[in-house]
Amino acid sequence: RRELDEAAAARREYERAVALAPTSFRARVSLASALVGAGDLDGAARHLAAARALYPGDPRVAELEERLRRARLARATGE
Repeated sequence: RRELDEAAAARREYERAVALAPTSFRARVSLASALVGAGDLDGAARHLAAARALYPGDPRVAELEERLRRARLARATGE
C-alpha cells in the first residue's frame, strides 16, 4: 500500500514537472517510466515519444522503449 501511495505521489510530481517544463527531457522520461509502472502504457508512449524528440540518441530512451515493449507484450499475452 505504501509503495502504491509513493508511486502515485511520484507520478503526480512528474506530471507537474512536465506541465511546468514541457521540454524537460528528464521530466518526460521520469513520467514515462512512472506511467509504465502504473500500467498506463499509452500515456507512457506519448511522453516517451516527446523525450525521444528532445534527445533521440539518449540510451535512457532505448531502455524505456524496451520496458514499454515488454509491458505491452505481457499485457497482450495475459502475463
